[in-house]
Amino acid sequence: MLDARVRWVSNVVPRMWLALLPAAWLLLQAAVPPAVQELMDDAEYQKARRQVDRLLRNSRLSADDRVALYAAHAFCDVSLGDDATAQQSFQKLLTLKPGYRADPNTTSPTVLEVFTLVRARMAEQGALDQAYGPEFQPLPDVSLGEAVDVRVAFRAPAAAELDRAFIRYRRVGEASFESAELPRAEGGGAVFAGAVPATFLQADDDFAVEYHLEAVNAAGERLTGVGTADLPLQFRVDSPKTLAVAAEPPRRGGADTGKKVAGLVVPWVVGAVAVLAVAWVAGSILVLTAIQPGASHLFVRLGKPQQGK
Repeated sequence: MLDARVRWVSNVVPRMWLALLPAAWLLLQAAVPPAVQELMDDAEYQKARRQVDRLLRNSRLSADDRVALYAAHAFCDVSLGDDATAQQSFQKLLTLKPGYRADPNTTSPTVLEVFTLVRARMAEQGALDQAYGPEFQPLPDVSLGEAVDVRVAFRAPAAAELDRAFIRYRRVGEASFESAELPRAEGGGAVFAGAVPATFLQADDDFAVEYHLEAVNAAGERLTGVGTADLPLQFRVDSPKTLAVAAEPPRRGGADTGKKVAGLVVPWVVGAVAVLAVAWVAGSILVLTAIQPGASHLFVRLGKPQQGK
């Protein structure tokens, strides 16, 4: 029973401390809109995330604005315990800006761990390769039945080898990808544009789509792309009901998925309470001392096991 409690503490304590610190200390050097930042500082992560989703639908956003919003989204995702969505947020960020680096001195260790994992996976899959100079803006969430425009450009000299480009897409959970060719755009160069057809995006309820892009040479050999079949990007297809909720202006105050921390007015007092709660969950300091004397053993049991020890 004690081991189970220790495992719970090892997983949950970092997220508890994440909720106790101002979001401005934990983001990856990204400036987000003040309204979103205020919600994050107040631990209103669900509301902040909905605001970010709404802002990301704006096709006129600059690349830097999108990078900041993806970073904010990932922070909220991690704070809510939604690591799967956080990984998607960071994958979109790195797709837009492959050279992006998280500052370990200013980034929460919990957020940094997810970011590092995503970056390593993308590097392993070749998704950060810049040999062909890909320029691509991750596809935004859309409404049911709305076609999704797709445009990708390859700016490096090696892009002269590229002959055709395709987008492969499927609903999350399906086994195989469907495919649509992206015709070469007018004006020359390795610029391809097309769409995910509206007929594919029709349904009775929300769903998610995962996709990746491939560019091939005249022989049909894949030379480069965006994402991979094993590491696809995603976008969401929302119903009118979901869109109506997302469009509501954020209301300040109230609990937010159990993580509201009273505006962080007294962080050190709350922090002390959190530490006491952790001690209770672990079985209490007295119990741990009785099993293995010495208060220092509490911290040894809570740490992650080291390889070879």
